[in-house]
Amino acid sequence: MLLRTRWRRAGAAMRRIARQKDAPHSIAWGAAVGMFIGMTPTMGIQMALAFAAGWLLKGNRIAAMAMVWVTNPLTTIPICLVEYRIGVAILGLFGGAGWVQEEAIREQIAAINTEGWKALLHIGATLGQ
Repeated sequence: MLLRTRWRRAGAAMRRIARQKDAPHSIAWGAAVGMFIGMTPTMGIQMALAFAAGWLLKGNRIAAMAMVWVTNPLTTIPICLVEYRIGVAILGLFGGAGWVQEEAIREQIAAINTEGWKALLHIGATLGQ
């Protein structure tokens, strides 16, 4: 029952965003800015960055802040792995190499099932070095 209520609230929030009284270009620009910031490793300050970027670029700030929610604790790891693979492919084109061992990341992801958030923090620390 609680899950159904939350889905209804999320749907209502998305309908409010879609029905805003703003130019379509402004809403699209805000959504694009929010998605871009959502894909950066700035967890914790993404909403503030999206609001500021939306304001500076004259995009819709509410749409920008809504799009950052695409990255959440459940989607961050898959998104980061795809970004990593794209980066390695691009660097490989120019003769560079990836600096993170992919096997170490896979081991840490497997540890999430047993150790939970502690493993996520360890992954962040490993990538942040």
